[in-house]
Amino acid sequence: MTANERLSLEDNIFLAKRNLVDSIWKEARLEGIAVTYPQTADVLEGRVVADLSLEQNLALNNLKQAWRYVLDEPHAIDFETLLHLNLLIGQGGVVRYAGELRDGLVRIGGTDFVPPVPDENQARSEFARILSVEEPVMRALLAFAWTCRSQLFRDGNKRAAQLVANDILVHSGEGILAVPIDAQGEFFELLVAFYESNIPDELISFLWEKCIEKPAIGKASTRQS
Repeated sequence: MTANERLSLEDNIFLAKRNLVDSIWKEARLEGIAVTYPQTADVLEGRVVADLSLEQNLALNNLKQAWRYVLDEPHAIDFETLLHLNLLIGQGGVVRYAGELRDGLVRIGGTDFVPPVPDENQARSEFARILSVEEPVMRALLAFAWTCRSQLFRDGNKRAAQLVANDILVHSGEGILAVPIDAQGEFFELLVAFYESNIPDELISFLWEKCIEKPAIGKASTRQS
């Protein structure tokens, strides 16, 4: 992927906003939040969905607020971005101690891998190293993989990982990242393998080939009235 294939920031933001319901629906499903696309659309448009719990409604609205931060608020992308995204995701009790690094052990379903309790200085250093990767798609996908595996937070790690990856992609003109619903089974198999091996190559290839949406130059700027 070369620089002359990149979208303008304006067009990439337009693409992300146009696909916001779809992105949030897929992010929610990836974290085990059982919502449909129509339910997601209703919640994000401010309607009350009786079939959803208060926590499900809040989780979707929190994702909307986090995306608003990614798309509307000028900011540098750094370790503080990760903390802030988890804070936004976890508002209202959706994530306990949202925006704070976890201080206890966690278990991950489907694997014997136990991520160590995060050391803040080490985590900051590792994330800074990832952010120094020159190629922006690789930078975004490494940030996603590392955030998932590190399990920095008590919950919402995959949501924070997707959002920070999209923050990098959007502001680099490289499209948006979302795992298609029909590919989420394959995604979890590769994610578990990555947890156990700490070798991200297959996961990165899958994300790059199947999970990044980027229209041809000029398509994203087509406005609908």
